[in-house]
Parts: sequence; C-alpha cells; structure tokens
Amino acid sequence: ARALAKRTDLFIAANSAIELELRALFPSRLIRTVHQGLPVQPFSPPAKESCVGILGRLDPVKGHEDLISAARLLQEDFPDLRFMAAGHGALRIPLERAAAALGNRFEFLGFVHDALRFMAQCRIGVVPSRGSDAVSRAALEWMSLGRPLVATHVGGLPEIIEDGVTGILVPPCRPDLLAEALRRLLENPDLAEDMGRAARQRFLNRFTLSSFAERTEAAYSEVLSA
Repeated sequence: ARALAKRTDLFIAANSAIELELRALFPSRLIRTVHQGLPVQPFSPPAKESCVGILGRLDPVKGHEDLISAARLLQEDFPDLRFMAAGHGALRIPLERAAAALGNRFEFLGFVHDALRFMAQCRIGVVPSRGSDAVSRAALEWMSLGRPLVATHVGGLPEIIEDGVTGILVPPCRPDLLAEALRRLLENPDLAEDMGRAARQRFLNRFTLSSFAERTEAAYSEVLSA
C-alpha cells in the first residue's frame, strides 16, 4: 500500500472518517470524500401494515440480535407489529431460535431477489449495525423509497442519516434505545411519514448516481489541473 501510495495523487474516501485516516497516513496527497450514489427509484407510498424491516447478511456485525431484543420489548404494546429480515448467512438458525418467542411476528425471509420490493412492504427500515458500514447501501435504498430509518451511530451512517429529520440514530448494541426509537415512530405515524419524505429528499439531493458521478469527475479534474 505504501509503494502504491507513492505513485498516487488522489485518494477518494467513502466517508469523512476514512478521509481523516487517509490524511494522517498521506498528508501530502489530495484527498476528497465522495459518498456512494444509487439510481433514483420511484417513490413508494408507506406500507399499510405496521412492519419493520432489516436488509443485510446474517452476521454478528449487522446487529440482528439487538433488533430481536428490541422486538421483545415492543411486543406487548404493539401486538400487530411485524418484523421481517431479508438476507442469508450462517447465523440464520441461531437467530431464528432467538426470535422463536416472538412467533410469526419476526420472520426470516432468506435471500430476496428484489430487495427494493421487500423494502416497499415495510414502514420503517432499521440498520442496527454494531460496527463497519463505511458505506451502507441498505440505508440509501431505504431512503430512496421514502422510508424513515432507525440506525446506529457507526461508520458512515451519521453522514447519511440526519438524526431527528430523516431518521433516528442510536448507539450500537443498545436494544433498549433501539426499541425507544422504534416506539417513537410507531406511536407517531405522521412523524414517521414526515421523516420518510425528508429521507427521500435528502437522497435526491446528495446520494444519487448522477451526484456521485459529478463529484468523482470533479475530484479527477482537480488533481489533473494541479
């Protein structure tokens, strides 16, 4: 990496935390942050049923166990609330056992061929990661469809989600606070819809594929002109 860096004039970081790391390693290089961009999707009206969704591989870092614990805290007050998890991984059996007490209110769908169609069935998206998520494609996909997000304050998520405006950020590994954030949206459907609309607008303003391309080209132009 050091040998390659000596021949590198421009580094593009996926978020500001990575940019800071690169600046510490290569202080004399040009470094720019360019957030990921995705194609624009048609707006999807909120689902009629109360359903919370999570999309991601079944891996400890993704925080499924924390969401299951949060679901247990909410089950008495929201008996009709459903949770759906899309994704596959080695943890499926242990996670299904952990969610067994919730019955059919927590469903594991495995791999889904159409992630956006799955997301459209949910009212609220959750990204309860315990770490990583330098770039969260799932968070951007939830936003593109106009869904409010409850997510953890890790990786690049705080730069994607505007806390209190497009979603709610909570510390990782805190199922109690995750449940509180979900409760706030479930008890205030108008707030959830407002956050969903704001999330889509933020996506359109900052995280489209065209915006990603423009900022990438601008970074290349800057280093070439220098």
